Amino acid sequence: SGSGFAIDAEHIVTNAHVVAGARELHLQTHDGRRVVAEVVVFDKDRDLALLHAPGHGLDALELGRAEVGDVTAVVGYPGGQAQHRVASARIDRWVTGVGRDIYGRDATERSLFFLAAELRSGDSGAAVIDTSGDVVAVVFAISPDVSTVAYALAIDEVETLLASPRVPGDAGRCV
Repeated sequence: SGSGFAIDAEHIVTNAHVVAGARELHLQTHDGRRVVAEVVVFDKDRDLALLHAPGHGLDALELGRAEVGDVTAVVGYPGGQAQHRVASARIDRWVTGVGRDIYGRDATERSLFFLAAELRSGDSGAAVIDTSGDVVAVVFAISPDVSTVAYALAIDEVETLLASPRVPGDAGRCV
C-alpha cells in the first residue's frame, strides 16, 4: 500500500513501486470508498505512476514550485490507514539524483529533494504540499539510516509523467 493524490477529476499520481506488478488496483478514499483504478503511465526510472480512476471524487491539487529552505507538509496514508497523516517537512537540499530504476537495473537521473521529515512506510506517493496548498514534490523514499530524512521527486518529474503517452494496463513487474 502507499499514498497518492488527485491531479484531475480522473487521475491519481503515486509511485511506480507502489503499483508495480498489480493486476487489479483499488483506491481507498479518505471517506472510505473503494474506487477501481488502472495504471496508464508507469515510469520505472522516475518511480512515478499515473492511475486512471474515474469517479474518484477527490479534489484535484495544483502543481507548484519549491525551493531549498521552504517549509512544507507531507499528506500521506502510512500503513494504508484510512485517515490522512500530515507531517511537517522542510526542503533541505535539491540534487540531480543518479541511481537505478525501481528494479535496480537501469541507470537513471531524476530531480529530487532531501526532506527534513519523519515519514513512515506507506507515505510513498504522498504529496509534498507548500503553504499555498500546491503539490511541489512527491515522496518516494525514506532514509534507511536516518529517521528524519526522506526523499521526494521534484515537480519537474511529475510534469514529465503527465506529458507521457498513456498505456492502459502497464503496471510493470512486481518489485
